[in-house]
Amino acid sequence: MSDRLRLAMVLPHILRQYLQIKHLKNNSLIELQENLSVNTNRIIDKLIQCWVVVAKCAKLCFSLFFNNESYKILNDLLNQEAILLTKIFPQDFTNLPNLHINGHLQHHAKTFATLVNSAVGVKEMVHKIFKNTVSHTNGKMIEKDLIKRYNTLQALRNIIDGTLDSHYNNFLGNGYFQDNIFRLLLSSWFATSATISNTKKIAINEAVESPDDSIYEIQLQAKWKQYKILQNNFETNISINGDIYYGLKTAYKEYFNFTEYLHNTKIIYFNYISYKVLNQDGKSSIIRISVGNVVELEEELEGNSYAIVQAIFLHTYNNAKTYPFYFLKWFEKIEGRNGIDSLMMCQKYKICTERKKWHNVFPISFVTSMPKVHFVHQCVNDCSVRNHNLSQPYLLNEFFYNAI
Repeated sequence: MSDRLRLAMVLPHILRQYLQIKHLKNNSLIELQENLSVNTNRIIDKLIQCWVVVAKCAKLCFSLFFNNESYKILNDLLNQEAILLTKIFPQDFTNLPNLHINGHLQHHAKTFATLVNSAVGVKEMVHKIFKNTVSHTNGKMIEKDLIKRYNTLQALRNIIDGTLDSHYNNFLGNGYFQDNIFRLLLSSWFATSATISNTKKIAINEAVESPDDSIYEIQLQAKWKQYKILQNNFETNISINGDIYYGLKTAYKEYFNFTEYLHNTKIIYFNYISYKVLNQDGKSSIIRISVGNVVELEEELEGNSYAIVQAIFLHTYNNAKTYPFYFLKWFEKIEGRNGIDSLMMCQKYKICTERKKWHNVFPISFVTSMPKVHFVHQCVNDCSVRNHNLSQPYLLNEFFYNAI
């Protein structure tokens, strides 16, 4: 992913935190006031709004899933982006082709399912294929030959995928690629890149016991030293009244069916953990988690919930086996009118500090996917990197995505 795309994900939050009227030149301020038809107090909000729309457009353009509603949202956002950019940066965008592509993106998304399928690199590759094909024609009706070739390839793709053709309002083919036998025929050769299933015997690290049969090859790195443990408000020998002891006792009871008194009170902390998860289809995925990551978990009552990994640690139970755990702090969604930041268009959350409402200690089998979300704290003057003012909310960064 390019640095520009990464910057776009956090730029609205940076501007929200630091941009002030005094940072703008007088002539720019007057020009913006005229172009946007707002008073001086509203200019900062308009600048932030512009980059919010740009960031949302970028995220949606790299989306792998589209439906009728998201097509409409994309078109609305692109129109907003064009209006704001031409008003805020008139010399860069007015009467220039920079924004011309915005008028075609919705059409491309509908034609090729997603905009990822219509990237410049793909277009250049198709152009190269067509260019090489010309030498294999008789040179008399090149356009007709290329169209015929393209239509044939497109028809094959539609038949294999079972695509709904909007021109005829019916499905083309039966979606053969969803058939396991058909997929097997196309695997392991040039048409697709085959994913090799892990057929080796599952081997668990001898020093660390897996909490689940589907978890294996557990590795921990960057052991915490004493000063870092104290710096993060943890303890090496857990006290009976502490959060970790309470959480461990609950986790052992609920997930391991261990109900004995905890004889060992020693905890070993680490900064990183990695392990492999064996999926239902027989393929494995690698999970890498570090302290500070935000993980997404599915709760029975809350649905999708989010938590920040505050610690990764090992504890040896009474059976002399050592198990890995996460210590999590949960994000609680702020409901009602104050739950949405109207300028950033992001949902607000707060850190839940009630022990009885949310458990904190979980076996690593609770996290079976890589982090895909990002939160930004609404910092004030007394905030630091390791110690945020928890009276201020967190914003779920709606501009975060993984570009392909």
